[in-house]
Amino acid sequence: MRFIFIITFFLISTFSVYAKPFQNSQEEIDSLTAHWEEIVTEAAQLEALLKVLIFYMENDMDKAMQYIAEFELAIDGAENHPYKGRLYNTYGNIYFNQLLYMQSTKYYMKAAEVFESIGDQEGLLAVYNNIGLIYGKQQDFQNASQYMEKALKLANNNASNKKISGTREHILLNLGVLNIENADTLQGSIYYNKALELALASKNQEIEAKVYHNQGQLFQNKSEYSSAIKLYQKALALKQKLGSNHTLVSTYCELANCYLALKSFDSALPYLQKAEAIANSITSDDIYKEVHEAYYQYYLSKNNDKKALFHLQKFSHYKEKINLKESASKISALIKQYEFEKEQRLQEAKEKAFQVRIYIIMTILLALTAITIVLYLLQKSKAKNAYYKEQQAILKHQRLALENEKLQQDVNFKNKELTSNIMHLMQKNELINKVTEELLKLQKSLKVENRKPVRQVIFSLQSSVEDQMWNSFEAHFQQVHKDFYERLHEKYPDLTANERKLCAFLRLNLSTKDISSITLQSPKAINMARFRLRKKLGINGEDTDLHAFLANF
Repeated sequence: MRFIFIITFFLISTFSVYAKPFQNSQEEIDSLTAHWEEIVTEAAQLEALLKVLIFYMENDMDKAMQYIAEFELAIDGAENHPYKGRLYNTYGNIYFNQLLYMQSTKYYMKAAEVFESIGDQEGLLAVYNNIGLIYGKQQDFQNASQYMEKALKLANNNASNKKISGTREHILLNLGVLNIENADTLQGSIYYNKALELALASKNQEIEAKVYHNQGQLFQNKSEYSSAIKLYQKALALKQKLGSNHTLVSTYCELANCYLALKSFDSALPYLQKAEAIANSITSDDIYKEVHEAYYQYYLSKNNDKKALFHLQKFSHYKEKINLKESASKISALIKQYEFEKEQRLQEAKEKAFQVRIYIIMTILLALTAITIVLYLLQKSKAKNAYYKEQQAILKHQRLALENEKLQQDVNFKNKELTSNIMHLMQKNELINKVTEELLKLQKSLKVENRKPVRQVIFSLQSSVEDQMWNSFEAHFQQVHKDFYERLHEKYPDLTANERKLCAFLRLNLSTKDISSITLQSPKAINMARFRLRKKLGINGEDTDLHAFLANF
């Protein structure tokens, strides 16, 4: 079974030192704020503001924060005024309760400065204790102990002052808790015993009950359950007398846990039922979590898995709910911490600016003058550079336009020349075809022995013309489409010379008839060559046009 120490630190407020607590209702506070302007004297104004602040600190912490700036204005010119120290300590408590420890420390230190200057031992004691608590919350046990020991020393040195000496048991209990947190159980027990001794002497039953409870946890943690039960019973009797329902629940649960450890289930159950009854009347997530955890341990010990699981789920639900609230509080604290630090930096900057405002103003004026000159020169330089860049861009654009125009003219001229050349070749081929046809007709009328020379002439004529025609065509084509063959060969290195020729003709968007006229091949042969070329180029189906495909090279 796992035991957790329920740690309770006590903030010491200077309100109880200077005046008895104000028991004001919301109606009285509203009436007081409505007639604020009717309060004449400074002391009465501060007292009234103190009442409002105390009321909202106990009932609406966010509202209490709104009165901080107003109070600081009220005491702005009051050097070492007792109220100044009291309110600084109050601000520290407000920030402490909101987990804003940096802001809290700032105001505690301001309060200490005021209390030291006017020799206020009571105020210093409260501030030292509260600073010690901040270090304790941050697990800095060495500094926490130092400040709490300083507070205890002040209380011991002023033992004749009942107001001061009455805080000793609070400080001793804090020191006990602090040492237990720091795993120094022996020293923590010593402080608990001293706190109990003073609480018994002063009849402070609240402290007495808390000491008994914490001592019971020490014995419970050592598995000395009988001793723990006796101490819890003492704490329980006092808490019942004081009517402290919130703290009764934890004692009931711890008693139940002790009896469970001793396998005394019948003794444990009544305490759990009492704790549950209080939890239902208070409806606090922390209390519900503690009660369901105890019930879970109870039913687990009795091997009642169904009920154990039910209470475990309830415990987990409230634990998660509490964790979410704590996470939200931490996030809120971080945001407020950031805002505080930001405001503090701004305030420090304002104070520094006030102290050296003439120097800063002169510096700013000189800087502004220098900046203005530099900006003017930079702007002028930028404008000049922008003008030069604009002119260069215009010239570049014009040059490119002229170059593109010249290139386009060259391309157009070469295209016209190539087209003219193709037309010439086609006309020449037609003439050759006619001559060939005439020679073929003539050949039939010749004797057999004379036909062979005629056939040789026809073959020589066609071969010579085809070579001359292709060389002339290719020279003109490469002038217009320089990289066509290179790009085509790079992607399709397996193409034959005739297939490359066909690609060149198709690149010029020549029809089958035109290609047939130039190459002296039949249209059917050209179509078959186109079909084989499409297959070799990986063009499937009729969706892709061969002319358009080759236009990309």
